[in-house]
Amino acid sequence: MEAKDIISLALALVILAAVGGMMWNRIKTGRGIGWQIIRFATITVALPLAGILALQGALNEASTAIIAGALGYAFAKSDEKEPNA
Repeated sequence: MEAKDIISLALALVILAAVGGMMWNRIKTGRGIGWQIIRFATITVALPLAGILALQGALNEASTAIIAGALGYAFAKSDEKEPNA
C-alpha cells in the first residue's frame, strides 16, 4: 500500500465518521435536517472527496463541476426571509 492509498483511506473514514456522527446527533437530539446540517454535510463530504480524487488522479473537469455545484447549492441558500412585495 502506497502513502496515497493510506491517505485516501483515512479521508474516506473521515467522511463516514462525519456523516455517521451527524446522523447520530440528529437522531439523539430529535432534531430535523435543516440548512445548517446540509451545509455541514456538504463540506464534510466534498472536501475529503476532492482530496481522494486528486490523490488518485481522477479529479477532472466533470467531477470538479459536480463538487462545485453541490457546494454552490448548499451555500447559495440565504437564511434571511424575503421581504413582502
